[in-house]
Amino acid sequence: MQAEPIQPQEYFCPNCYNEILAVSPQCPRCSHTMKTRSSIRFNGIVRVIFGVFLAFVFVLICLFELLVNYPALTPSTTFGFIVVAFFASTLVYCLMWIIGGACEAIRGRTGKSFWRIAHGVYVVSTLCAIAGKLLYVYFLYQFFTH
Repeated sequence: MQAEPIQPQEYFCPNCYNEILAVSPQCPRCSHTMKTRSSIRFNGIVRVIFGVFLAFVFVLICLFELLVNYPALTPSTTFGFIVVAFFASTLVYCLMWIIGGACEAIRGRTGKSFWRIAHGVYVVSTLCAIAGKLLYVYFLYQFFTH
């Protein structure tokens, strides 16, 4: 009885994006553990599900903030919009997870440049929300001191 030879699989390195047909899941270029296309597709599906769930939760929180806590236009309404801006920046990141996870699930590869863009979009949208909060505090200070 002979042992069957191990068939090489197609591996993809998420670190250096090297793609080889090998038996060992170790990248020869960077020594990082490589992944198969099926594991990358599974991770993409998990990212899509997680992104949809988080986006749904953040939309519900934004609607609750706007419709229940701040129904009338008062000075506190502005604070409600700032809270919504923070949630919206996170919602943008959830949408990036959905898009990036769908690309991974379809192609079976990770996109390094896409995830860099996603992190950049999240940082910019969060900085915009922080700038809005600082402007709100400044205008409240101007309103109460004059």
